[in-house]
Amino acid sequence: MDSAVVAAQATHLICGYLHDVSGGLVRHQPGSAIDQLCALVAGRLARTHLGAHVFAELERQPTEPGRQELAVRALTDAAGQDPVFASVLSAAVQTAAAAHPAAHWVGSGSRLADQQPATPVQQPAVPVQPAVFPPAVSPLAPVPLTPVGATGAPDSGGYPVGVHAGYPRPGTLSQLPVGSGSPAPTRRGNALALGILGAVAVIAVGTVVISQASGNDQATSRPGAAGALATAKDFLHANLNDDAPRLCELLSADALAEIEQQGDCVEVLTDMSVRLPPDILDEAAREIDRLTEDQVEMRGEDSAAVPYRSTELSLVREADGWRVSGGLGF
Repeated sequence: MDSAVVAAQATHLICGYLHDVSGGLVRHQPGSAIDQLCALVAGRLARTHLGAHVFAELERQPTEPGRQELAVRALTDAAGQDPVFASVLSAAVQTAAAAHPAAHWVGSGSRLADQQPATPVQQPAVPVQPAVFPPAVSPLAPVPLTPVGATGAPDSGGYPVGVHAGYPRPGTLSQLPVGSGSPAPTRRGNALALGILGAVAVIAVGTVVISQASGNDQATSRPGAAGALATAKDFLHANLNDDAPRLCELLSADALAEIEQQGDCVEVLTDMSVRLPPDILDEAAREIDRLTEDQVEMRGEDSAAVPYRSTELSLVREADGWRVSGGLGF
């Protein structure tokens, strides 16, 4: 089956399910076929920062067409690049469709009720066994969900925002101002997806605990903290603004070498450019502007980490200043 068709079908099933669970129309069913499909998709998209944000936004507003489109695009790309994942996703969609027809999950108040996918979900001719997701395809185990009526997000209907370990809560993608002395480039509606840099470093799943300095003047007394933060802001700003040349300049020697095994750094990152909607870019600007020096964790004279959503940027000090060595999905 075509990757785009499978991606659209998966998104349709997941959106209907998320809508009806959050609205209290159905209860979450741990271990069900549709729940396994959600876990598979969440785990796969969580491999990159952008993918994690796409799923978190879909979970927050599952009936919003723009977020549905981004999810379909991200899944189509993932399936197109990984035949094993494409096969597992197709099997999971067939299993979920057979066990939980889309009409069951879409309540009468859902906009999805009138938005069936262009290609109907293809029901299997024979019963399909529940899909088995190998660890390599679904690396993040789902977190048990709160039953309807139990404690959870106020508007979650028992399906808390960010239920799968590893993908960020919605509404926290960030943009930082350029580091000191750098002119701020004009923001465009794109951001570079850095999932292609997966070999450089492994990001810790879940929320990063940042060491907080006690007192008002201790942060400024830590040598290197200000420089590390400025480089992190410069890097994240370049990421949000499609400035591939600047991203390459700010990478550590080792990180740059990893990328250039695949080709010229600027060309590789430019090819990975993914369009983001303006509202996400605006939210990003507000969030990263709030990062402060006291959030920088110094790990020695030449190593530091700066928090970014539920992950962090790792930095090393090289001869020409602080450089990014890992993070943001790479």
